[in-house]
Amino acid sequence: MHQTTPSRLACALVLGLCVPAAPLALHAAELEPGVPFVQVSGLARGEAAFDRALVPFTLRSEMASAEEVSRDLAEKSRQLVDALSQIGLAEPNVRLNGPLLSIIYTTTTEEEGGKRIERRVPGGVRGDVSFQVRVTDFKKIPKIITVATAAGGLVATPMFEVANLDEERARLGVEAVKSALSRARRLVEAAGGKAGRVISITEERGGRVPLDQPLARALSASEPAPELPVMPGRALLEQGVTLRLEILQP
Repeated sequence: MHQTTPSRLACALVLGLCVPAAPLALHAAELEPGVPFVQVSGLARGEAAFDRALVPFTLRSEMASAEEVSRDLAEKSRQLVDALSQIGLAEPNVRLNGPLLSIIYTTTTEEEGGKRIERRVPGGVRGDVSFQVRVTDFKKIPKIITVATAAGGLVATPMFEVANLDEERARLGVEAVKSALSRARRLVEAAGGKAGRVISITEERGGRVPLDQPLARALSASEPAPELPVMPGRALLEQGVTLRLEILQP
């Protein structure tokens, strides 16, 4: 009777066992053609609290000339920066960009040769100065919104971040590798083989999914600032890897 060797048995099982057809970009060593391996994925999840926020808002001015708009925005920006400094926010936590100027066009209708002709003509200048305020104390977010809206600014939805995101992902990456290696060894042993060396480890793109977002929404200048404080939320972090493990004869 023909006996199936452990390596053939391993390749026959639907466990992701295959033979490498081409060298990988990330690998531990070259394998000879025909050497079997098992490929598995590992995933690690963790939670991290949002610990900093970016509050964006824009100041806008519309006047007859670019000089008037620039002067108006400069004065508004100066007053706004002073107001932010009074609540403990200054450089490098306050960044601004602008002014960005654009021409406002209006449509006029004229009679010409018995026909009504519409023409677009310059009707003024619009200017924007964008602000970004970074904070780690979420209790200051309502104060920032109050200052910005009082100055006539349009406040966009704050963006919340995890300061040590790279470190958290690196930690989860190590856990994902350990999980994938353990699973690969179990699969090889279940197929009657013996685990060899790690051929390659490929890091997959990680993700961040909010579990509960802090209270935040866009506000216009006509709306009052929220009375409730902004509460910190959490994010679910995911990091995956793909691992290839050599299969040896037992």
